[in-house]
Amino acid sequence: MTSQTDLVDLVFERLFGAHPDAAELRNLLDTVGDPPSPRLQLAVLKMSEGDPQKLKQNIELARIDYRDVLAYAEYPQEKRT
Repeated sequence: MTSQTDLVDLVFERLFGAHPDAAELRNLLDTVGDPPSPRLQLAVLKMSEGDPQKLKQNIELARIDYRDVLAYAEYPQEKRT
């Protein structure tokens, strides 16, 4: 059984593993939540769509109000209205 932390690692590697700034991006991702929340990290990764700039923007959004990130990632149809 895969833990949420393992899933975060897997998704991050798939999206950003080959990126030249992967270490920096991973360090930023590890600041999401206090303590870091795999659920929130997965939401940020999903919303990034593999774009480092979107990743950074969504990390900042999560710092302002993590509920927005979770809502957009987990209920995208609800938030489009």
